Amino acid sequence: MSERVGELPSGYELEGDPTRGWCAVRTDVAERLRGAGFGLGSDGRVRDTDLSGRGQLVELEIDQLAEPEAALGAGELPLVPLLRRHRRGGLAARLGLDRFKDPARPFDELRLSERLRALGIATPTVLAARATRRGHGFDLALVTARVHGAVDLAEAWNTVDDAARHGLTRAAGHFVRTLFEVGLDHRDLHPKNLLVKTRDAGAQLWIVDLDRCALRPHLPEPRRQAALARFLRWCLRRPAAMPITRTDRLRFLVAARPAGDDWRSTWRALDRATRRRMLL
Repeated sequence: MSERVGELPSGYELEGDPTRGWCAVRTDVAERLRGAGFGLGSDGRVRDTDLSGRGQLVELEIDQLAEPEAALGAGELPLVPLLRRHRRGGLAARLGLDRFKDPARPFDELRLSERLRALGIATPTVLAARATRRGHGFDLALVTARVHGAVDLAEAWNTVDDAARHGLTRAAGHFVRTLFEVGLDHRDLHPKNLLVKTRDAGAQLWIVDLDRCALRPHLPEPRRQAALARFLRWCLRRPAAMPITRTDRLRFLVAARPAGDDWRSTWRALDRATRRRMLL
């Protein structure tokens, strides 16, 4: 067994072997997930949702009885488990190749999620991680708790007025700065991977899609700038999805940088890097 598969946080139980693969389930919801038919070899009873991340999310049809006693994250009760099957990008996706050599990826994501939650970073609770053997590779899946009332940043952006939009921009920037400060190296930081719940007192945000991400003792400045450039490039390439103005991009950047930072030089560097990549 891969060591990274077996090294689980407390509160999770593991089943499986190298022949079949492995499945880790959070102990306090294990009975309910298994009651819905979820396990190492089966998704169980699922239904489609209108949610998507890196691929479509489906809902496990668990019995809505007493809620689990263990503390889940804010907004996650009543419990609604969402299953995401890992999908490849690029040429592999176009060829329909969805099997992976490394079975540990969803278990890495589980561990990282728990570490971030311990640091006070909002991210949906991981309920199960699974790597099912298929020939010479693995089908990978992750089950997380749905955050009720939350939508991604791009969707939230299009449902508020200009004044609320300015506040949302700053809130997103402050949240990204917090992610950098704890050392999160996110491989795909963009508005679809930030969930938002707007309230009268402001906005609450969650980070999602931690696949292949890492928590580092110190996130180097080039990695921070690369993540910010990716975020801004996503916005510029999809003006219909998130019509963000140059002024709001600047608001986001100022909020995402440390206090007292020379944001002007950072802005010029990001603007050049973003537009250069846009031409590729």
